[in-house]
Parts: sequence; structure tokens; C-alpha cells
Amino acid sequence: MGEWQVLGDVGGGGLVVGVSDVAEAGAGGADVGRGGRGFRVTERDVGLVRLVGRCRFAGAEQIQRRFGLDRSRCYRRLRGLAGLGLVRHERVVHGAGVYVATREGLGVAGLEELGPGTVSLQSYTHELRCVDQLVALELAGFSETLTEREMRAAERVGDARFSVPLARFAAKGAERVHWPDLAIRREEGWWAVEVELTAKTPGRLEEILRGYRRCQHLAGVLYYLQAQAERDRVMAIAGRLEMGNRLVCARLAEPGTANASGAASVGGAR
Repeated sequence: MGEWQVLGDVGGGGLVVGVSDVAEAGAGGADVGRGGRGFRVTERDVGLVRLVGRCRFAGAEQIQRRFGLDRSRCYRRLRGLAGLGLVRHERVVHGAGVYVATREGLGVAGLEELGPGTVSLQSYTHELRCVDQLVALELAGFSETLTEREMRAAERVGDARFSVPLARFAAKGAERVHWPDLAIRREEGWWAVEVELTAKTPGRLEEILRGYRRCQHLAGVLYYLQAQAERDRVMAIAGRLEMGNRLVCARLAEPGTANASGAASVGGAR
């Protein structure tokens, strides 16, 4: 893969990106420019790379939903961006695989501080459900959202705090913290968003909810849960902790059909 370079603006909000040498464009490689022809990277393409980079990875179906693309057009854009080295495709044991933003892609998207994501089988399903929920929230009109990667980066440079301190300390006195899956900004501040696929032990769940109850830098927490029994368990613990309106529970939809239910119930206006 050769070096790529932004050559200039073109009509319709696009950029011409030239590639000095593309050894292998892969299937659909006609979208990838060679030499002076270039590949036209639109503002939407940059947004696509940015979505993938904000998450550890994302699937093509999620990208389709977020940007309103049909299947063939989505894959053409992804192949072109992969040909330029801005994203890469990684296959997993099952499914069609996912896309990861490369270091070059993160630079184009203004996300250099995040570093390329990694694909872990252990967290694969949970990560995709988090992307589902992120897409649903943004399509519902929440313009200020953060992923865990973005929260960690912001806290690392001191821009804001998002981690939730826990009561017990780790070895050598280090503070133990919990990270929300996502965050949405409301009138009164940032709300944490938790995407729960598996039931936590009662002790672990209460420890996390106590952390949310104590922390002052988050306005509240929105839990997306699969089972009614789990929702009841969360609400019961929250009731004992007198969390009041600082906790909202909503049903987690099936994969690919995530919704933003519950988000309208938290805090003030968007």
C-alpha cells in the first residue's frame, strides 16, 4: 500500500485523495484510484471512518443504518476506504467481519489520540451491541455522545471525568474504577449509558450502582437490559440506594434493531 495524500477540494463537499501505489484493491477495487485518478473521499466518508474509529470496531450493517446507505453502496465506500488504508476489514470466527479504523484513518477523522481499536472475541458481541445503541441514540437526535474510548482519552488529558470510582481499592492502593459503555449529554450534564448483556453478580452490580450514586461528575445512568428480571433487580438495588431519578432502565432491543427508548426520560432537553 502506497502513501495517500489529499490533493484538493472538489464539488459536492468531496476531497480528491491520490494514491501513489495501490498494490491490491481487493474486490470492487474500481472505486480505489490509481495514480492521478484518485478516490473521492466525501465528508460522509470521513464521518464513516470517524464512527468506526470512535468505537473499537463496527459492522457494515451498523454503518448502513447510521448513514442511510444501501448495502451495495456501503460496501463500495468501505472497499475504497480500505484501499486507501483508512480502515481495515477483520474477520471473526462467525459473521461477515468488522471494520477497524487504521492509524491513518484516525488521523483523517481527527481521532489521533485514540489509537487503532482491537477486535477481541471475548468482548465482540458486547462491543457490537454498544455500537448498535450508539447509532440508535444518534439517529434519535442525541448530537453529543461519547464512546468508552473517547471517555478514556478525555479523562487521560484532563478534559473531563467519566470513570466511576468504586469503594474498594486495587492492589497497592490504586483507585478502582468502572467505565460506562457510552455517554450522552443532556441539559444538566453527562449521563452514563450501560449496555448489559449478561447478569452481574449482586455484589458487583451493587458496587457499580453505589459508585454512580456517589459520583458527582455524572448526572445519572441509563441502563439498557435484556430481561425484565434483570431490570427489576437493578431497580430494586437502586431503590435501596435511593438513587431516585438518577437511574433510568430501558429494554435492550435485539441486535440490529437497537432503539433509544428510555433516553428521552433522562434529565432535561437534548
